[in-house]
This record gives sequence, C-alpha cells and structure tokens, in this order.
Amino acid sequence: MAEGIALLRCDDLRLLTLTGLGGVGKTRLAIDLAHALETAYTHGATFVSLAALSNPELLPDTLLHTLGLQESSGRPSLESVKLALGAQQRLLVLDNFEQILPAAATVVDLLESCPQLTVLVTSRAPLHVRGEHLVIVPPLELDDAVVLFTERARALQANLVLTPADEAVVVDICRRLDGLPLAIELAAARGQELTPTALLAHLDRRLGLLTRGPRDLPSRQRTLRTTLEWSHELLPPGAQRLFRRLAVFRGGFTLAAAGAVDQCPGTEEVLALLGELVDYSLVQRRGERFAML
Repeated sequence: MAEGIALLRCDDLRLLTLTGLGGVGKTRLAIDLAHALETAYTHGATFVSLAALSNPELLPDTLLHTLGLQESSGRPSLESVKLALGAQQRLLVLDNFEQILPAAATVVDLLESCPQLTVLVTSRAPLHVRGEHLVIVPPLELDDAVVLFTERARALQANLVLTPADEAVVVDICRRLDGLPLAIELAAARGQELTPTALLAHLDRRLGLLTRGPRDLPSRQRTLRTTLEWSHELLPPGAQRLFRRLAVFRGGFTLAAAGAVDQCPGTEEVLALLGELVDYSLVQRRGERFAML
C-alpha cells in the first residue's frame, strides 16, 4: 500500500501495473489503493473489470459503458472515451488486463490524449509499454500468512482452538503454500473436515485438495488448479512446453539446465521462453537460479 500510494502521487507517473501470480491479491490491493487516493483526483477513481473480456478490441466499448457514456453515431468508442476524459483528473483502474495484453496500445493512446488521466492496472504479466512502472505483488511473509490462515479458519469455525502443536503445523502449511493468499484461504476452508496435521499430510496432492473457493469469486479463482491453468493457457505453446518440462526440478534450476530439459538449441531461445514464464510469475529468478512455487 505504501509503495503504491507513493508511486501514484508522483507527478511523472501515469501508468502503474501491479503484477504477480494469480491469487496473490492484486485486485484487492488495487481497490484499496483507489479508495485511499480517490479524493486526490478531482473526478475520483473508476474501477473497470475486464474479467469477462477476451477480445482486446472491445476495451474501448467496455470503458464507454463503465464510465456511463453514450455511444455517438459515427464516432469510434475510443474517440468518445478520449473526448470525455480529455480534461478530467481521474484514476482509472483496469483489473485483469492479462487476457487482453494487445490492448496495451489503447491504454497508451488514452494517456497521450488525456494529460490528467492516471491508469492503475492489475495483470499477471506486464504491459511492456512506454512509461509503465511495475510493482510486483509478492506472496505473504510467513508470519502474515499464519495470521491469514488463522483468521479464515476461525471465520468458518467460531469455536476453533489451536493448540501449540497445531500452531506449529499451521506454520508448516503456510510455508508449503509459499505464502500465496488464495492457497492459504482454500486450505483454511478445509479445516472443517481436516485437522491441521491431516491437512499438512494431504498437501502433496494440493491441486486436488484446494478446491473450495467462495462462490462469489471468478471461477478461475475457486480452485488452485484453475488459477494456475488460467496463467498457463495465456502462454504461447513454447512457454507452455518449457513450463511442463521444468516440473522435473525439485530445488530450482539454472538457465543451462532449463535449456537441457527443453532441448533448446541456444541460450537466447530458452531465455526468451523463461522470460515469458517470469512475466506471468510462474517462474521466479533467485540470484543465478530460477524456481517455481
């Protein structure tokens, strides 16, 4: 929150993208930032959900309707949006941009035409356009992950009592789930059937276990598997192939090792594919090595 507020208050920053793995909390953070800064913009903040959008060309129409603007016969939707926002000082929040990344050029066009507009984007991958600033939303630190698990478990079981032994197991659960908020919330929901010790024992099959997300979440965030599948399906075929083959590594891997399992003919090829996986937060660079969650 502090980093996002500080960046959005910079006069020379007009496009901020929150990136990170699905389920890490990008949307929640964006909404909180918009609420915190809404009064700093004369015309407030507007939240635009792109969750149902798959065609990049429909972004102008979506903006038009969300902003409550009337379609003008003979005038393209994008021109109507630019005309309406041209003199406005507004924060525009574009949520779930990863599925329409080619529409990034439309965002740049808007910013160039509307000098007082600021855009806050959530996306599993960067837009890779001029003027973009990135904030990578990381998983929770272990202590915060334990607090989240405990809060969610007690929300479902008001009389829940965790013994010191249970609390130690919860720490292990959160560590095994890499501090990913969605995974932790899904695990806590299993506390109605499983003790912490039993839950930990089942985490080797976590994709089949972590499946009970709230019904008001998008379908891709109701299970851990669908969350990962969503990012996987957005990748080009070469990056999908490399992602599958990297599963053989247990403790991370080097660039050379990634090239070996993918049988890439050169470093540039495997580096380009790894770059796609890093963009979508499916692979992380840790020093000279790479790792998957």
